[in-house]
Amino acid sequence: MLIDLENMVGTNPRPPVLRSRVTALLEAAGPCHHVVVAYAASEDDGDTAASVLAALRVAPLRVEPGPNAAENALIRHAGRMQASGCTRFVVCSGDRAFAALADVENTRIDVLVWQGQPVATRLADVACGIRELPRVDKTTTTGEPASVRRQHGDGIRQGRLPAAGRYRLPNFPLPVTALLIGVGIALGHRLIDLALSRGRASDQAPGRRPCHSGRPVRGRVSRSGRAG
Repeated sequence: MLIDLENMVGTNPRPPVLRSRVTALLEAAGPCHHVVVAYAASEDDGDTAASVLAALRVAPLRVEPGPNAAENALIRHAGRMQASGCTRFVVCSGDRAFAALADVENTRIDVLVWQGQPVATRLADVACGIRELPRVDKTTTTGEPASVRRQHGDGIRQGRLPAAGRYRLPNFPLPVTALLIGVGIALGHRLIDLALSRGRASDQAPGRRPCHSGRPVRGRVSRSGRAG
């Protein structure tokens, strides 16, 4: 997963904004082999982004400021991964420079951008899918449904992702909820006590012994008068 910080978050973002937006991108992308975020910053600038990204378990890739410095750093990293056999990349940017990844055979590019964010035509042409996410700030909660754009032969169509199924408990008042929980716990304890008492009773029940009359067993007398 490749994140162009300037393109997706901005230059020198505040830590809360950086944290919320990168978190939204990570959740939308799902499991990835690794995530790299590239950004341009000089050594004289206070680099707070590296600490925020490290806390999110994201690899920060800081480069010196320059034209397309962050994009080129990500593309060089992706090229090394392609040489190692990686064929799928999630690109968080609308910059046309990332279209160069498709020059390697069997490479799949999926693009993640914010709603309304422009995507370069060249990148859109080589992307297998372009997914638009709701814009977030430090107060926006993640998990909202996101729209999807997919490239078809007749153009780009808009879709809607289904919201994840959620289960909610009934909205009872707090005293009623506490009473129901207490009743449930008491019933559970009672059932356990009954089960244990029955088990002990069955274990302590005396076994039946074979019944013997104590009388000698006589042999059957045959018609000839001899015992058989």
